[in-house]
Amino acid sequence: MSLAWLALALAQQPAPAAAPKPWFREVTAEWGLEFRHWNGATSDKHLPETMGGAAVIFDADADGDHDVYCVQSGPLPIGALVARTRDLPGNQLFVSSVAGPARAGGAALFRDVSAASGADDRGYGQGAAAGDLDGDGLPELYVANLGPDALLKNLGGAKFEERIGASGIAGTHWKSAVLLFDLENDGDLDVWVCGYLKADLAAPPYCGRREPGMRMYCHPDQYPPEQDRLWRNDGGLKFSDATASAGIDGHPGKALGAIAGDWDGDGDLDVYVAHDSVENKYWLNAGGGRFEDRTARSGTGVDGSGSTEASMGVASGDYDGDLDLDLVVTNFDEESDTLYRNDGNGLYADATLRAGIEGPSRGPVGFGIVWEDFDLDLDLDLFVANGHIIDNIEKYQDSKTYRQQPNFFEQHARGRYRVLGPELFPLAREPLAGRGAYAGDLDGDGRPDLLILQCGDRLRALRNEGTSGALVVRGLARGTQVVATYASGKQVLREATAQPSYYGQCAEELVLAVPGEERVKSLELRLLGGARQTLGFEPPQGAAHLRVVRDAKGTYVVAR
Repeated sequence: MSLAWLALALAQQPAPAAAPKPWFREVTAEWGLEFRHWNGATSDKHLPETMGGAAVIFDADADGDHDVYCVQSGPLPIGALVARTRDLPGNQLFVSSVAGPARAGGAALFRDVSAASGADDRGYGQGAAAGDLDGDGLPELYVANLGPDALLKNLGGAKFEERIGASGIAGTHWKSAVLLFDLENDGDLDVWVCGYLKADLAAPPYCGRREPGMRMYCHPDQYPPEQDRLWRNDGGLKFSDATASAGIDGHPGKALGAIAGDWDGDGDLDVYVAHDSVENKYWLNAGGGRFEDRTARSGTGVDGSGSTEASMGVASGDYDGDLDLDLVVTNFDEESDTLYRNDGNGLYADATLRAGIEGPSRGPVGFGIVWEDFDLDLDLDLFVANGHIIDNIEKYQDSKTYRQQPNFFEQHARGRYRVLGPELFPLAREPLAGRGAYAGDLDGDGRPDLLILQCGDRLRALRNEGTSGALVVRGLARGTQVVATYASGKQVLREATAQPSYYGQCAEELVLAVPGEERVKSLELRLLGGARQTLGFEPPQGAAHLRVVRDAKGTYVVAR
């Protein structure tokens, strides 16, 4: 073989394929989101120490972009819970300046305004949610604590004032997640507070071998359950206890998450509650402020084999493109996460195996979960933050670890998922003490970004590095369903809600992908109460943000 022939042959070889571009890039420090969760862990192994790690994405100062609120916990000293003093860290509020002068010169996207905000609650924080509870157009913050909760009235300008004492809401038991939703279609948000366990902080039970370093956090089966509480909004940040009148009293269930949605299409919001190691609950809204227990009929209380699971995070969305809303929950190891496909008429089927998430999710302990179209190709991808609750699990089982890699599932065919490898999701290489996970367009570029909260460790902020854009819609009432029809004739269903994931809240917005030459042709709004409206607007060219408001007739129009 001559050298000239060899050179010609080599020249004709195809160039090596370019390395795939990762979907996300970590920007935690770059964006100024410096938050570290402190769980106050002690040798007494109080169970609350291993459960926290939460955030809320919302517009705290009503300037049109997303801010971030992070919930702090510890300490829990041996013997009893005590209030944190002012020199210990409280909850943190980060205000965004997406389009403001603060961004000049490469300044961080967020600035920490916690100390001056009045939102730096110092209870032993667990979950939180944001929503306009008094109808003045500004979102309040509700923080669920181990002990008294916090209800933070929004005064404007990212300033808050504590109002729990005058609200009528009471309770010092262990609360976990918070759900703000409109129970009666009366236009205001009511408060569902999840009750978890009756934890004995003075004398916690001992679990594990009685050897140095071998004490472990006890299983939830060691504790009695707490009751969820439902607080009806009476106006003026006043609430009354509707737990009994709504029909949910007497059903304690070790709740770690709750989500609302109009899953049966009758115009009001039903509630699904994720329970730890006992049957989950599906509450059908029967009207008049009452619920009916439809768990058994729906098939969502247990998995497809009839087994109860230890459920933590929860999400809803139309994953299979059939224009109804499905449910997915995260669970403990050896159980897998569970996907409930909506088959209509209030019936669901366990589609976990068929969807391709059974195997990859069976090993880790799942917490935060997000269904979002991260690659903007018109279907929902699935992100799960994983992490064990037993911080010394390696001493008991060689095959298990406390820190665990997250699962990022790309939808590659209708209703079918595969795990993204580290070449597309580099964080898949890094074990985390994962808890909350939340999506939202944090930098205003029309692509959903991702926050991951850890227990006893730092927040991770991931910027979406995709090139496709989206139509991002904000301003719709929670529970509004939107059917987007594209110029090609394709239709997708999205839901206007603040997805809870685990213990917190994703951004309250709709992300409608506009890949390639696609254009959104029309938006049909399925409103609470049963009415439908076609939203008139000029289809945008590429990515855009669409803010809608209601006019004097109650009709949604595009804000100008």
